[in-house]
Amino acid sequence: MLRTNGNSKRNDTYTIGESMKRVILVLMMLAWAGMAQADVTYRVLAKNFDDGKNILTLTQYKIDGVEVISRYPKLDGKYYWVVRYTASRMVGMSDVEIDDLIIKDIKGFCRDLTISAFSKIKIQDIFDNHMESIVGKTGVLKSTKLQIDTDGDGIDDTEATIKTDGTHIESPIIISP
Repeated sequence: MLRTNGNSKRNDTYTIGESMKRVILVLMMLAWAGMAQADVTYRVLAKNFDDGKNILTLTQYKIDGVEVISRYPKLDGKYYWVVRYTASRMVGMSDVEIDDLIIKDIKGFCRDLTISAFSKIKIQDIFDNHMESIVGKTGVLKSTKLQIDTDGDGIDDTEATIKTDGTHIESPIIISP
């Protein structure tokens, strides 16, 4: 048991196990807070028209709290991405339907950003951890097979085994009814 200074009015006696529980709880909360950042967020910064009078939405995206850089000039110090909407796409829609359409498009881009971020991490992991066995391997391919349409009816009817020396063997493809 540990005892703190006696100045506290509450019971300050606790076991080492209770201390460990508190430390573990704090570590779990910190880990959870770190995982909570693993996301794509968006903020619609502005609306505008382009030269053709299409409606533009200017939206800022962040991956894990880091701004996604775009090719557009910054707006108030923030990068943004643009989606264009024609009037014909929104004619007859209510305000709620227009909002739903725009949010659906924004979430679609968030999905694409998520897939891209995931792919970058996974491809690096595969490269770093799973590709060592391929370096130095050799092999030989003596021939390969192709299926071709020899009578011009749009159906492959011949299989050709071809080699790099220019030789080949053709045999008919038998299609059973």
